Amino acid sequence: MIRIGVLGTANIALRRMIPAILKRDEFEYIGVAVSSPNEWTEEVADPEAFKAAKIKKAESFREAFGGKIYEGYEELLKDETVDAVYIPLPPSMHEYWSKKALSYNKHVLSEKPFTLTEEATKEVTTLAEEKGLACFENYGFVLHPQFLEMKHLLDAGELGEFRLMRAAFTFPFRDASDFRYKKEYGGGAALDCGGYVVKAAEEILGEDIELVDAILHKTEGYDVDIYGDAIFRNPKGQTAQLSFGMDNVYRCQLEIMGSTGSVLSDRTYTAPDSFAVELSVNKNGTNEKITLEPFDQFGAVLGVFADLIANREKRETVKEKLIRHAYLVDEVMRRIS
Repeated sequence: MIRIGVLGTANIALRRMIPAILKRDEFEYIGVAVSSPNEWTEEVADPEAFKAAKIKKAESFREAFGGKIYEGYEELLKDETVDAVYIPLPPSMHEYWSKKALSYNKHVLSEKPFTLTEEATKEVTTLAEEKGLACFENYGFVLHPQFLEMKHLLDAGELGEFRLMRAAFTFPFRDASDFRYKKEYGGGAALDCGGYVVKAAEEILGEDIELVDAILHKTEGYDVDIYGDAIFRNPKGQTAQLSFGMDNVYRCQLEIMGSTGSVLSDRTYTAPDSFAVELSVNKNGTNEKITLEPFDQFGAVLGVFADLIANREKRETVKEKLIRHAYLVDEVMRRIS
């Protein structure tokens, strides 16, 4: 049994990850830690009010799931009964708290992006290797049956010869206080929704893809990239066209086109665990729908994480994939206008 705690009261932990933890036989949920004022990413003007607000939100976690409330991230890490942590903090905090968790001998499951840079990802994964610990990043969509079915149709020749991959993950503007719009929190479209479509390109075209071109755009009043586009190509000359943005019409798409057919998903990256996904398949001019049963991709991520904890020999491949993905996103980030 892997005893796991959560650093922070992020909504994604409340809505998706902790419910998934409670369904997995490999895990026991221990509790959630709230930030002490000196652990937050920026100076806190009123420490008492800050603490009270954090505790209030943590109480909703305890009401829903049980478990402890730790008054400080490091207080959870000091608990020797905890084996692993899930980190859904703002991206700028991932590197520090991943390293801190590893220093306390905790396995690390992090929200994406794993860190803000390739170099930081190398440092965290190297520390994990030195400590004999597992780390993993929550890109659950690549484990979803819809994604695996799309890859199968391509690999089995059902679409003919590969011609093009197109991916788009965009959504309307959120509240300006959202961490995604703040540089100090590691915000920006490339690091957020851009990471998903880059990951999709890696999985479809291979990890040896290279960036051909990209452009990132800022919007007045914000110091992070708000939307962008990128083109990647593998050594075979096969290409992926990617779009991502945080002030756009909603798109959650992946399309693979071949010489004789195509397959399209309209809910590729964030399908809820109660949602039956429908793929649109065109073969030689004939259209059909493939409906897939609801699937808990957060639970699937936990399954891989548990396997990595149990099987040290599998961790090197994951380390290489984490570093390679961070490198590719870094390449896109360098194109900001």
